[in-house]
Amino acid sequence: MGLGAQVSASLRAAEPVGETWETWEEEPEHTSAMVPSSFDYANIVDYLTLFQWAGVPSELDDDGNSVLRHLLEFMGAPPAQHFRALAQVSVADFKEGLVNWKPDGDNRPGFVLKGAVELGHMTARRLCGLEDWPDNQSELVQMRQKLATAVSQAQSSNYLAQLQSVNAPPVTVAAPMAGTGGRLVNTPIIKLSQVLDQKLDAEITYMTDDEQQAALEVYIKIMEIAPHPDITPTPDQLSAIHYIMSQKRAPYADFSVYGPHGQRALRRQKLTGKQFDADGNLVTVELYGPSNLTAWLASYAVLATTLIMHKAVKRAHLDAYRDFIIELHNTFGDRFWVLLYQADVRMRQEWMDTCRRTLIGQHAHMVDMGGRTAFDPAQPWNMVWAEAVKADKFWQKEFLTQCMRINCNATSLSMVVNGDAPISHSMHDNIAAGVPSAIASMPVQRSISAPPAKKQKVANNVSRGAGTEPTRNAQGVYTSNRKGLLLCGAFQTNACTAGTACPLQHQCGKCLQTHPANVCAGVGNAVSTGKGGGKNRKGKGKKGKQGA
Repeated sequence: MGLGAQVSASLRAAEPVGETWETWEEEPEHTSAMVPSSFDYANIVDYLTLFQWAGVPSELDDDGNSVLRHLLEFMGAPPAQHFRALAQVSVADFKEGLVNWKPDGDNRPGFVLKGAVELGHMTARRLCGLEDWPDNQSELVQMRQKLATAVSQAQSSNYLAQLQSVNAPPVTVAAPMAGTGGRLVNTPIIKLSQVLDQKLDAEITYMTDDEQQAALEVYIKIMEIAPHPDITPTPDQLSAIHYIMSQKRAPYADFSVYGPHGQRALRRQKLTGKQFDADGNLVTVELYGPSNLTAWLASYAVLATTLIMHKAVKRAHLDAYRDFIIELHNTFGDRFWVLLYQADVRMRQEWMDTCRRTLIGQHAHMVDMGGRTAFDPAQPWNMVWAEAVKADKFWQKEFLTQCMRINCNATSLSMVVNGDAPISHSMHDNIAAGVPSAIASMPVQRSISAPPAKKQKVANNVSRGAGTEPTRNAQGVYTSNRKGLLLCGAFQTNACTAGTACPLQHQCGKCLQTHPANVCAGVGNAVSTGKGGGKNRKGKGKKGKQGA
């Protein structure tokens, strides 16, 4: 049945029979005309009932057409489908799209009709928990409590029985909103910025309990065992990845917030993810990624479980990518972990999406030519993950070449780490990474096959009292201090905007003091002229004060 036929059938089913309309006109339980009454609140279950309540005319003319039918066809909305998808459209985008709707030939809708349509859209967002109600919340809570009573359920059943008693195709009631436990309203939402990726502002609804159970059964069928609690995604994490893939976007997870036992991490995030700025305002601060490979493996294991549950990527490809990251780490060691994590983030966040589009184009071209490929457009991420470990040009550019340049003192680590994937200083600082026992027990080698950089001669007036010898690049500028901590490259020109949140050390690359290198008088490069002869010395035989 086409969309037009569905609209017509639903409108015919909704026509009054005898005096049945009178039973619907009960006194509203809510004081605001902008909020449905308790009875209407229970019966708004799809596009048809939503826009009928909002006041969009549904009377059929001699040709079987109506304003409501024209609107639903314009939006591509089956009348008996739930309006959750419409609720995801922002108010601004809906109004912009409505400009193109002309229900009467070339004439645009009048103010009253336009207002009714916009009221229907706003009500859909309110029912899905994406907008606040205009009336006071105590009345709204009271109305929702009434909805949960047996009386309201009985009224809803009578209403549906009336609709289905007419000689017309039955109206199918949409499924309840995801995650509401069978209720159509008051839906809990998930903020993607808290569970998936810090830069995303979208708010989504949960997968239904049945969908979550089905995903778990998929994993058990494939792995022949239930996932360990340390690698089991929370409902938030499972729903977030499901939503992102439904939008045809790469299933990227920010390991600063996505990791094992997500509910615990979410609590820590709420308590530690804010701080006071210089003006005393409470602001959200950026959270940092895993501080080492062990923490990364913990978060990746949860992501891998999620992708298997959704049948998005096969286990073999997930394991191959994990082993590839371990191999790179074992080759170059902990020193280059911040660079390796940066490459991993760019791979999963940027390169994979580009690869998917490339594979889709190649597949379409082959099909047009009468051929076939192994690529499945319905499950694109499986082949994308397989191609990730074969992307030699990417890994050469983003990691291998940079490691060799640093080892040859042609550049410094702080100059090639751009800050788009900062790491924590320790496991404790990484919100998402409490290292679970299932991951901590995995053997990770620490051998480094690449030769270490040669130690540079330190200027005469740099103290050698404690810690390791600071390293310099080919230009003689320090890239780390005597504690082995990396210096911030942007700070050298006073260009770092992270302030105290920067994971790198804010020390001068010339003298290791706490000022930028571009204002340094050259203390670190001064050459001694004998006892007491250094221009920065205060007296005979005494050394100037040095940084860490």
